[in-house]
Amino acid sequence: YGSPLHLRELTDAPLIGRIRHCRDLAKLILELQFSAVGSVAYTDFHFRHFKMADGRIKVIDMDDWVTPVEPRCGPRSDLTIEDLRQYRVQNKYNVTCKFGVQCVDGQCLGNNVMENVYNFVDKFFAALLKKDSFAETFYERHKDFLDDMLNYRLAPTDMYNGFELLVQETRNDGPSS
Repeated sequence: YGSPLHLRELTDAPLIGRIRHCRDLAKLILELQFSAVGSVAYTDFHFRHFKMADGRIKVIDMDDWVTPVEPRCGPRSDLTIEDLRQYRVQNKYNVTCKFGVQCVDGQCLGNNVMENVYNFVDKFFAALLKKDSFAETFYERHKDFLDDMLNYRLAPTDMYNGFELLVQETRNDGPSS
């Protein structure tokens, strides 16, 4: 069901459609974060795992590509004893976690959601929301949100709410194509 996803077709779509796709994907990030089995990372992120159906992006074949397990963490073997003491004093035991998340009880808590944020921003949002897509006044009003989102500084809830605001404003103002 559905047709193969081609990023070029998405980037050529009208702005309101691109923003709606981003909003829907931000909602997917939230659903992965708050799934019944815990925060789930979509670990094998490829466009072939997505299809277009009824004008919306759909995920397919998730069974082998998701994990509810946060990565393990702990001290690196290349650190000196003094470095380890400093990390403990500063409560920074997350020396092996990505995305600046904390190592808690041997797990990088928050890594799964940040992995999803990184992948969706990198693969979809950056392509769909290029600066030259927007009318200058529209871009200036939403510059902080767009910059924070494209630099991975927003939580998924803030992303979703920001995209919802953009959808509403685009629907009302029609800022650009």
